[in-house]
Amino acid sequence: MKQIMKKLARLPRVAAYNRDWHKYFQAFAGADKGSVETFRLRNGQILELKPDARFILNEIYLDRVYDLPGTAYSQLTHVLDLGANVGVYAAFVCAQNPDARIYCFEPASNNYQILARNVQRNQINATLYQAAVSVEAGDGFLSQQMSSVEYTLVESPDTHTEQVRCVGLDQVFTLCGVERFDLIKIDIEGHEKILLENASDEWLLRFDRMIVEWHYSWRELETLMQRLQALGFRAEQVSPEENMKFLRASQV
Repeated sequence: MKQIMKKLARLPRVAAYNRDWHKYFQAFAGADKGSVETFRLRNGQILELKPDARFILNEIYLDRVYDLPGTAYSQLTHVLDLGANVGVYAAFVCAQNPDARIYCFEPASNNYQILARNVQRNQINATLYQAAVSVEAGDGFLSQQMSSVEYTLVESPDTHTEQVRCVGLDQVFTLCGVERFDLIKIDIEGHEKILLENASDEWLLRFDRMIVEWHYSWRELETLMQRLQALGFRAEQVSPEENMKFLRASQV
């Protein structure tokens, strides 16, 4: 009950940016019907989401979990989005800076189809790749056992996995045709640890800024933060909501 009351208290703020705020009542009533919902935002954007992913709109547009203090999105020209899902973050970047080029990697075929529609409908300046970024190139297995925002790469297939294309760390810049990125956003549901542990210092230094959602312990995040600081990044750990961990880093 306490959680429901907290969500109800947020509704005026939700309504301030989201014309279809009333659809959140479906979640309270347990009426998540259909495979896709459409939300019309006050800024003119129209976004499709799966019912289990509607909370992402609030995280990104209301709570601004991907904001980086001291950085305006209007300053950015090239943004790398690992774990693009259905493109809500890409739409947010576009709303702040229509000229920014966003390179979206999303391996799940069902999410990718919605991502492509959202990008086209909202005229987002994005290049899309139906692939995951991993340590090595090749085929991978994406577990879809959890919700559509929790798909993650696993080592072996089962009845809940989809075989997906993986792009190696060293291929990203060549594939995108970009020498360095202003910002990388990583939300890959637990694969971020092995990815960043295997990234070379040279690879990390080709990003001016990083925002990483972290799915491991604070101690392990501290280890990553110390590595980045040794490379000349200003790094901090943040927890915008309970059970959420983020690393924000900028080259000094």
